[in-house]
Amino acid sequence: MSRMALNIAHFKKGAVGSLGGHNWYKRGEHDEHSNQDIDPQRSKDNIALVLPEEGTFYQDVKATVEQSTGRVTAASVWVSEWVLYPPEELQDPRTPDREKLRQYYGDALDWMREQGYLVKLAAIHLDETTVHAHIDTVPLTQDGRLSRKDVYTRAALNGMHTDLAAHLAARGWDIQRGESTKEKQVRSVSVPEYKKQAEAAKKAALERVSEAEGKVEALTGELGVLQQQVSVARQNAKNAAQEAE
Repeated sequence: MSRMALNIAHFKKGAVGSLGGHNWYKRGEHDEHSNQDIDPQRSKDNIALVLPEEGTFYQDVKATVEQSTGRVTAASVWVSEWVLYPPEELQDPRTPDREKLRQYYGDALDWMREQGYLVKLAAIHLDETTVHAHIDTVPLTQDGRLSRKDVYTRAALNGMHTDLAAHLAARGWDIQRGESTKEKQVRSVSVPEYKKQAEAAKKAALERVSEAEGKVEALTGELGVLQQQVSVARQNAKNAAQEAE
């Protein structure tokens, strides 16, 4: 069973255009801001789940923010971005099951919309070392105010690890809740940091698997030697019994 891996980061107005470019519109293009983990040859394989129907991502987000019934300042968060990883069996970008990935993230998006999260862009990235999706939301409250603090409360952040995982499990996915921020008792990390941590954890897990396989191979060899020794001992005992007769 996989643990749900989810990270959320928050961005102000100035970062919105770059988010849209990184997550979909200019994905894989090399410039000074490009993520060096991206394989631009595979960017065409990425999967769009939600895109603005009209205009660019920035224009769509801006139009939504302008409808806010509350005060919007330079310090206001315009986009709260989820980075959600699929179950472990779907994380290898070399052998993606596109249909299952669409189903998994479709189920996750269903839950997000049921909870009132306003999703403006969602894309599955298959051009890095691990499959993941960026899901961008505008943090509007139920009464139409732009307020990251009121939408992404501590209770909401802690609860979503349980509630989203339970929803996905109910849809048939072999997944359980991840650790909440409160349980981890660590500072919030950026999306790039989170990716590095996830890759490091995956590498460490693969190293443990390799080490375990090596131990199994060594033990198998030792077992073969012992079985041979037992066979020789039995034959010697049988020969000794026959001579005694």
